[in-house]
Order: sequence, then C-alpha cells, then structure tokens
Amino acid sequence: MGEVSTYEQNDVKPRVRQTSAKLAPLLLILILVVGSLLRIGGIGAESLWYDETLTAATARAPLSHVCSEVRSRENAPPLYFVVINVWSKVFGPSDISLRLPSALFGIATVALLHRLGLELFDDDVPIPRGSGASPEHSRQEPLRGIAWARRPSHVKGEAIALTAAALLAVSPIHIAYSQEARSYAMLVLLLLLCTWSFTRLLKTGSTQFQLAYVLTAATSLYTHTFAAFTLLALNAYYLYLLLHKLPRAVNLRPWIVLQLAILLLFGPWLPATIEVARMGLPWMLKPTPLTETMQSYAGTAAGAIVMVILIAIACYRALRERDHRIVLLLFLALIPVVVPIVYGTFTPRYGLPALIGLTLLAACGAASLGRLACVAIVLLAAGGWLATSSFGHARYPGYTHKIDVRSAADYVLAHARQGDAADVSLSRPIWHAFAHYTRDHPLPLIENLETAQQERIWLAAPIRDAATAAPGFDRYEILSEHAWDGVILFELRRRSH
Repeated sequence: MGEVSTYEQNDVKPRVRQTSAKLAPLLLILILVVGSLLRIGGIGAESLWYDETLTAATARAPLSHVCSEVRSRENAPPLYFVVINVWSKVFGPSDISLRLPSALFGIATVALLHRLGLELFDDDVPIPRGSGASPEHSRQEPLRGIAWARRPSHVKGEAIALTAAALLAVSPIHIAYSQEARSYAMLVLLLLLCTWSFTRLLKTGSTQFQLAYVLTAATSLYTHTFAAFTLLALNAYYLYLLLHKLPRAVNLRPWIVLQLAILLLFGPWLPATIEVARMGLPWMLKPTPLTETMQSYAGTAAGAIVMVILIAIACYRALRERDHRIVLLLFLALIPVVVPIVYGTFTPRYGLPALIGLTLLAACGAASLGRLACVAIVLLAAGGWLATSSFGHARYPGYTHKIDVRSAADYVLAHARQGDAADVSLSRPIWHAFAHYTRDHPLPLIENLETAQQERIWLAAPIRDAATAAPGFDRYEILSEHAWDGVILFELRRRSH
C-alpha cells in the first residue's frame, strides 16, 4: 500500500506530454490574442509622423503612379506602397486604415514565428542514420534533407516555439512598427516566410519550397532593400553546411540557380537600389551602436542584459551538443545588424528582421533552463511593456517620437477664419504632417512671416524659441498660445501701425 507501480511510474511522462499537447494550442491562442490586442489597441492614438505622411501621400496617388512616386519620395522599393495604395482605395486613407495592414502583418508574424520554432526544434526532427535514431523513425520519415541536430534536443520544441512567440507578442519595438504605416512589419513577415521556406527546402528539396523561397526572397527585397542582409544570413548558413559537409537536400549548383532567380526577379528595381546605395542616407549622421540596438530590441537595458545571457546559454548548450540550428539563428540575429553597422548605415528599424533570430535564441536559452524559466522570461518581457508602454504608445530605448501635429491641425481648422494662413515651415516634420491633416481644407500654408500678407497667421514650431526667433515674428502680436506633445502653436495678428 502506498507503493507506485513501475507501470504508473513509466506512465507519468506520457501523461505530462499529453497535458502539454492539450495546453499548447490554448497557450498559442492566448499569445495571439494578447499580441492582437497590443497591436490593434490604440492603433490611431498617435499622430502620423513624417515618414508615415509620405506613405499617406503615396496611398492617395493613382496606382499607376506609385512606382514613380516611390522613386521621387522614398529610399525603398515599391511593393509595400502598392499594397497600401490598393488597401486605402478600398478601406479609406484614415490614420487607422493606413496602419491596420502593419498590425495584421505583425499578428501573422507572431503566429508564423511559433511555426518556425516548431519546424526547427520539434522533437520529431529527422536524425541521421547511425546517430542512435530508431529504425521505426527512419522508416516513417526517410532522410532526404538536413538533420538539424546530431541527437534529439534536450528541450521541447513546443516550449521554444511558444516562448519565442510570446516574446515577440509583447516586444515593444515590434508592436510599435506593427502600428506604423511603413513597410517594416511587412518586411519581417516576408523574411520569416522566407526563412521557413528555407528550412523546409534544406530538409526536403522539394520544388514547391524552392519556389516559395525564391518568391518570398524577391518580395522581401521589393519591400525593403535591407532584406538583403537576412538573405545574406541564409546564404551564410548554407555555406556553413557546405563547408562542414552537413546533410542538405539542395546541392551547390541548384542553390546558386535559386539565388540567380531571386536576382533576376529583383532586376527591374536593381538600378534604383544601386543608386540609393551610392548616395547613402544623408539624414543618417551615424549608425546606431550595437549596444543601443540591443536595448531597442529587448525593450529595456535590463532586458538586453537578460537576452544576452540567454543567448550565451543557448550557444553553450549548442556547442556542447553540436546543435547546428543555433548557428542559423545566430546568423539571422547578427548579420542584419552587424553588417549594416560596419557599413555605416543602420538604425534599429532597418534591422527589425533580426528579431527572428534573437527571440528564438532567447527562447532556446530559457527552455534549456526549464519551463519555469520560459514563464519567467515571458513575464519579465510583459512587465517591461507594462512599465514603459500603453495601448497605442509603445516605448523602447530609441523609439521614434511622434509629435502631436494632428491635434494642432484640428485646433487650427476648428478656429481658423476666412483669410487666415498657417506657417509651419520651421520644422519639416511638422510641415508634412500639417499639410496631410489640412489637405482637404482651403487653409493656405506659407513659408515666410516677413512677406506674409494675411492679417492673422497660425504659426507652428517644435519649441517656443524657434517660433519667437523666426524672421518677421516681431511684426505680429500673440493672440493665443497652445501646446501639444512636440508642437507649439501661436495665433498671431499683424500689429497695427
């Protein structure tokens, strides 16, 4: 009495696995619900900022003019702008409508990251013959492609996949760009699809995954030219496999053909890309340092330290067990960041696809410490969001400050009289956003108070001193002064002589 039979002892682990298998879909649903709320909630809370107003202008253009508009206004390829142009024609050009596709891309990315985690780390990954795999396993799934590890991983693929998805779901920087009318959320999704196709291609070599890899790689390049660095990471991993003579389902010659196919598809936009690369980005004075970039990706300075520790743990375990999957994740995390920094042109949003490798590496490190560590790291990340952000206001080190031009423009439109004008020339970001929000109203925008003929002027500036020092300001008296986040608005009337 009180003794536990051998059968009951042996049955404990299967029952735990069955419970985990039942909980996993529920946990994934919970992660997706939280990720969706954080990306859709408050999506229109902040005013459009300068870059988003460029997107809005392209969205209003005729579809046939999008490519020419992009060439004249942007340093990026046209695919995202074609998508947003068609979207706005159907759903309207409001702030929420312009940003909603990015939110949908971001939500889909969280789901797909979970799928990639399972693809890489599921316990049913094929094992090379002669490495201890059971004959039954070999018969069920004959090896045609790469074996990701030399022996079964000590951690559950589901734990890694869920942890990585949860970390991305509450990532402030990913939430921020999932609420912005720019191409970055779409870029991460396409490169994640490309990476998933790449892993399937190396395992199976099938024609459908060759096609998927080429198409997702080409569309990524047509979304943002910095996609090239993630594609470089995938090619670096293929070269790693080749040099170490590891199994892969695609030999070198077919692999080169696939890369040439990508280059051929991107060929029509290649001259414009080369021209941008030659000119550089004049507005970027220096690249963001790696330490600041890691803080941006982790959400906080403390989060960056924890992330580095977890990545170190994952690398140590991988080195000890000769697990080559971690090499792929390291390439995905480092190459899209380090190479542009060395080149001298980098800001964290350009390297946002590095989150694919970073979140999976951190999840591997946490999972190797146990399930409680996975829960702890997710709670820490969620606490970081709660401490710094709110719905519609994702905050992280180095975040883009979106000044509240919309409120200033709304106030002017509500109080302006016939014959008034607005001078917003003291700040280029204010000018573009103000012009966007007043585009359907007959309020003229002027650029010089000294030559202005209007009796009453609305003057907007980023700080008060910039406004009062403007040439011609002394010709006017201040009727009222109002302030919003990042914007000072003066109601001026010409002085009587």
